[in-house]
Amino acid sequence: MFKIEPVGLWDYYTRNKDKLLKSQDKVAENKDFGTEIYVTTDEETGWMELSVWRDDVMVYSEACVNRKDAEKTARWLYDTYLTNNAIAAADSFEAKVSHADELDARDLEIDEREDELSDAFTSLLAIIAGDSMTLLSLDFDEICDDVKEHTLEYIARKHGIDIYRPMYLVDAKNNEEFFAEYPYDNMIFEDPDNPIYK
Repeated sequence: MFKIEPVGLWDYYTRNKDKLLKSQDKVAENKDFGTEIYVTTDEETGWMELSVWRDDVMVYSEACVNRKDAEKTARWLYDTYLTNNAIAAADSFEAKVSHADELDARDLEIDEREDELSDAFTSLLAIIAGDSMTLLSLDFDEICDDVKEHTLEYIARKHGIDIYRPMYLVDAKNNEEFFAEYPYDNMIFEDPDNPIYK
């Protein structure tokens, strides 16, 4: 089932990083569920990427930025997709696909942009943090989300830069929801006179 154990995955990746830019290697599988897990190098970020395939369809992928992240992610993927949990995971994936089909163009636009922004900040913080155990001992995803929110607001308010971040807002006057692709000019902030944004 496991061709490479989670604890050895990062070493395998670093030895084959250049090769994995042009290919992907199978690191685990469960033939009973038709599930395979591959490792590759993402061409854009250069990070290690683990992907889960079920019956030749990719159902999940996640980037790993260091040894600790790779082992943690691999253990979760192995447990989720290579055991009996795979049935529930497959059902969840099918439900997400079905839900995505129901979303309108604006919802898809929002999701795609949020994923793009999250990926950008994940890469940025991974580079800044390096192997800092202080940062990695905390919740990395939570930190990324926090930095993303504060940084985007700062850029918009301090420097007046229009940020493409489609979302739904609520009009304070009539309490009606509306869609904005560049939302920060339409936001009402709790601290409009905060000197940090002046």
